[in-house]
Amino acid sequence: MKAVSLVLLLLAAACATQFAHAARDVFGVRPEERKASVHAKLAAVGTLQREEANRQEVWAIRDPRYRGAIVGYDAESRVRFITAVARDDGTPVRYADVLDLAAATHRTAGATHNYRWRPPHADYTIIAIGSDPERLTYLTLTKDNDAEAEEDD
Repeated sequence: MKAVSLVLLLLAAACATQFAHAARDVFGVRPEERKASVHAKLAAVGTLQREEANRQEVWAIRDPRYRGAIVGYDAESRVRFITAVARDDGTPVRYADVLDLAAATHRTAGATHNYRWRPPHADYTIIAIGSDPERLTYLTLTKDNDAEAEEDD
């Protein structure tokens, strides 16, 4: 009985650890967050560069891993998606650092790798894209309905 309990405990810890590595936010910003809150968080780590007509913002970010962020809002000024853009010469961010590679959908087109994963019990999807097989270039958190619309395209 003790052996079975130990095995179950180890399996639970492995599952919890795996999920613990999932990206839950980008610079503290999550899908569905209000614009004012996003501005407060991103202003602490960067500078708003421009606002675009399609309810998107481009931010320059001061971070050893990422150089910028793109935030898309819905009609109610809530985050539809947030994308972090990695520094070419920065600290590498591996796909495995932000999502579960075993559970993610992986597609390639030429040298481009595209991973998509919806963490268990989450209301968002993580998308990681890059031309390096280990290191991502773009990390996106998107509302589930937006991720499904992108998948249909």
